[in-house]
Amino acid sequence: MRDITKVEHISPYSTQSDNKTFADSEHNDLFNEKPDLSWPSIEHYFATRIPNMLDLPFYHTEKKWYQVVNPIPGLKEMTALDWNLYMLGFLAWSLDSMDFFCVSVSASEIAATLKVSVTDITWGVTLVLMLRSVGAIIFGIAADKFGRKWCYITICTLFIVVEMGTGFVQTYKQFLGVRAVFGILMGAMYPIAMVTAIEGQPTVARSVL
Repeated sequence: MRDITKVEHISPYSTQSDNKTFADSEHNDLFNEKPDLSWPSIEHYFATRIPNMLDLPFYHTEKKWYQVVNPIPGLKEMTALDWNLYMLGFLAWSLDSMDFFCVSVSASEIAATLKVSVTDITWGVTLVLMLRSVGAIIFGIAADKFGRKWCYITICTLFIVVEMGTGFVQTYKQFLGVRAVFGILMGAMYPIAMVTAIEGQPTVARSVL
């Protein structure tokens, strides 16, 4: 029987100086090991937490600090398609946030129109935040199955309906119903917008974006 040919897998995150095989890197991968929750390990974590946070990348390179943190080279690597995808994600979340805060700052006016207290209106704001996880789960599964494009289009279309509906509500129950749907859409939009904006960007440009 012929010997099975061993194929070396190279991680896209490996450097030129990294000569380890995929098996070695997998063995040493932190995420494949059981966490050490012993007391000495916890003490070591808290003792080294702040020093590790202050151990910035420009301490380990010959480049000047302003060359390391300079965002211009990374942004220059972005193509027209990269900018298009980034703006799709950025503007989608901006629309989402704008609707949320427009209702928040207009709570007193909405309360006067619906003849309820401001506290009742702020409950509608809380309802939005409570239902975000529902939208994230539903559209997260849908995005994995059908792709993010059609989920993105569906959410934006529903945003139009919900935002128009918010302006035409006549009762407090209608207001809560519309805001509940908005909360689901808000949770649905964030992960899709975030991944759309950042996923395909050059690595050096992601931090500034």
